[in-house]
Amino acid sequence: MTLLDGDTRSTWGENPLLHVTRLCLSFLQQLFAQAPAGEDSFHWDQAEDQTEILITDKAPIDGEMVGHRPAIVFIRSPVGFGGVAMDQMQSMTMATGERKHTDLISGNATFNCIGRHKNTAEYVSWIVARHCWILRRIMLRAGFHDFGQRIQIMSATPPGALVQNAVEGESFNVPVVVPFHFQWQDTISQQELVKAEAIEMQLATAGIGARRPTAASLDGSPGPGLRGSALGARVGPKLAGSLKPPSAGGRPLAVAALERVPDSQPIRVRIKT
Repeated sequence: MTLLDGDTRSTWGENPLLHVTRLCLSFLQQLFAQAPAGEDSFHWDQAEDQTEILITDKAPIDGEMVGHRPAIVFIRSPVGFGGVAMDQMQSMTMATGERKHTDLISGNATFNCIGRHKNTAEYVSWIVARHCWILRRIMLRAGFHDFGQRIQIMSATPPGALVQNAVEGESFNVPVVVPFHFQWQDTISQQELVKAEAIEMQLATAGIGARRPTAASLDGSPGPGLRGSALGARVGPKLAGSLKPPSAGGRPLAVAALERVPDSQPIRVRIKT
């Protein structure tokens, strides 16, 4: 009984989503493999004609198989990047521009526990939930940042699309939802920086990668245009004539003219003591 069609290995670095599926399936298969055989304790065996429980990620499964033994069908939920820090930047080498970014990826591992009877499906779901919780450190040592916290055992429902040619009332599904988190890290090397610059240049050549818009300069000249219009705000002659100087009690206030400081000249601040 293979875990996935045509798959023999996986790693966190190569395909973390596939590795999550393999770890969860292997964990349950080895867990039920410890149960004694022939005592209605749901012993799992790699041989399909010997196993007392089916543990797979393939769906739908044959309805006749569920009629003779329970099944656990694994489904990985959508995962999302957590955005745990500003730009998720872990470190940066100023000399080369290389950057390391890291983030926390979160999702749910759903174990659909299917049985011919409702009590059987609930019992299998309880075995799965309590062992995912109490043996969670096995999964942490396998590479998960967190696993087996805040587990939910859902209500019994018809198996739906998980069982092929399912007849209503002949099988039940009790899903066990197990949250998981793993940390992902990517490094932007010098070689990848060159590739990024090439991509940005191609976008600019195609006219869809314009420069970032900036505001007007200090002398009032407009900055780069945004959709054909300048971002720098200009006051027209009519509007300038209607503007009134600041006043207090009907008397105009004297406003000192602001002297522009060149960019190269440092700003000096005088403090009276």
